[in-house]
Amino acid sequence: MTRDEYGAAYQKGYRLTVRFLISRGSTWDDAEETAQAAWTRGWERLGQLRDTTMVLTWVNSIALNLRRAILRRKPEPLHALPEIQAQPRINLAAIDVTRILRYSKKKDRLVLESQLEGYNAHEIAFQHGWTEMAGRTDFSARAGRRENASVESSVSEALYWGRMPQSLRDRQRASPYLSSVCLQWCEGAQSDAMTQTVIPIAAVLAAMVTTALPVSVEPDHNLETYLRQNIGLSQDEFSAIRSGQPVAKTLPPRTPAEVFLFGAVYIHATPETYVRLTRDVERLRELPDYLALGVFAVPPQLSHLKGFSFDNDDIEALRKCRPGDCQIQMPATSIEEFHRSINWSAPDVNEQLNQFLQKTALQRLLAYQRDGNEALGVYNDKHDPIEVQRQFAFMLSYDSALPEHLPDFYHYLLAYPRARPASVEDTFYWSKVKFGLKPTLRVVQVVIMRGKPTSPIAFAVAEKQLYASHYFETALDLSYCVLGGGDPQRPGFYLIKVLGSEQAGLTGFKGSIIRKTAVGRSVSNLRDALTTIRNTLEGRN
Repeated sequence: MTRDEYGAAYQKGYRLTVRFLISRGSTWDDAEETAQAAWTRGWERLGQLRDTTMVLTWVNSIALNLRRAILRRKPEPLHALPEIQAQPRINLAAIDVTRILRYSKKKDRLVLESQLEGYNAHEIAFQHGWTEMAGRTDFSARAGRRENASVESSVSEALYWGRMPQSLRDRQRASPYLSSVCLQWCEGAQSDAMTQTVIPIAAVLAAMVTTALPVSVEPDHNLETYLRQNIGLSQDEFSAIRSGQPVAKTLPPRTPAEVFLFGAVYIHATPETYVRLTRDVERLRELPDYLALGVFAVPPQLSHLKGFSFDNDDIEALRKCRPGDCQIQMPATSIEEFHRSINWSAPDVNEQLNQFLQKTALQRLLAYQRDGNEALGVYNDKHDPIEVQRQFAFMLSYDSALPEHLPDFYHYLLAYPRARPASVEDTFYWSKVKFGLKPTLRVVQVVIMRGKPTSPIAFAVAEKQLYASHYFETALDLSYCVLGGGDPQRPGFYLIKVLGSEQAGLTGFKGSIIRKTAVGRSVSNLRDALTTIRNTLEGRN
């Protein structure tokens, strides 16, 4: 690999390494510093790289080793476990695996979640971006505790999957049963070093085996902690959410062009009802601001883009469009192609242009489905180019606003179509929406992922903007269905929404005025949307 090739890999991979480290628990500042050191060390050791196509994975493994060295110099403080008061008994329905995982170290938690899903060492290493050798080396260093680790993993396996018969669910009769299950399960696990990972949860497991934990209280408590510490909600605001009142607010932006909104409401319905609503993209046609809409089938066809067209004002603007000075967002190559391919003096210029627009949109969608974020390109309509791929990575680095438990989900949004989790489905659609003074053409990817059995998040949904002709340089709407409420007779969930975007025209004195008005309207719209969703799912309409 040459210097130029490594430099190009660095330009593409640096932010991904930062995001990778953040997903492993690093702060933004530490992640940037460690990523820089990892890419520098990678250049110094470039002769050790056997496969140049794996340079990002290789550098990420270096970064992870550097982070481990930092953590060894900064030992984590010990936190006392809360006392649990209850009558001694086994109650599998009340065992909260989420709580067990919460008291595990970050990496151990990721591995345990993967183990519970049945992944082997190679699959776990691939899933988290480690080399298998690095993973085995890290865990084999703790070989002195392997036996206990296997037993702990076996207990959690037995408890979670409910292998214990009803007749054995009391304290005295459960112990021999658990021992036999552990022995059977560990015998099959001894050949796999990854399954012998030490998970520091023995004390928590023991507490769970001998007590009944109210499953409804802990998820709500965890959610309240996240909302108060990360989002800045007050006790009154959280109480309002629990009572079914929508709450929406802005989050602190990191750049003048960034807008982040938060919204939440408790809904007395199942998470599956919200997912069905999300899948029904056609419902958007009923909204007054949606002027046209189309859903792409598999594979996308040109016929799916009927109605995807510029208005007369946009066509006139495109006639004058030049790289660095254009009223429509698009790459410089597209601007040049429009001028080269259209006969601007022909009477059917509008038809020509919109046909060319539809062909170009289809080509770019197919390129994205093949190559991922790299195909999103660079907007050159303003003086300063906007690299869409880099903006998405930066948006997903706002880790304090994003719930945990979903590293695979966030990684897939950046690595699409690679690293696809098994529980994910994708849908693509386009729309013509009246956001402001101008109708805006958008192409959107909807990603729905079912949460892991150990996660309090039942579903996560992302609406990822792939293109917009105006206003939004990038946009990512995230929704989470968080289990909670505690009333088995009336199921419910918390709907959490985090809406992020980078918008043009929000900088400078004029931009600050526009921002205040636009953001205020967006918060109100989000609150109204949450109310509409709640009423729809609860059958109030």
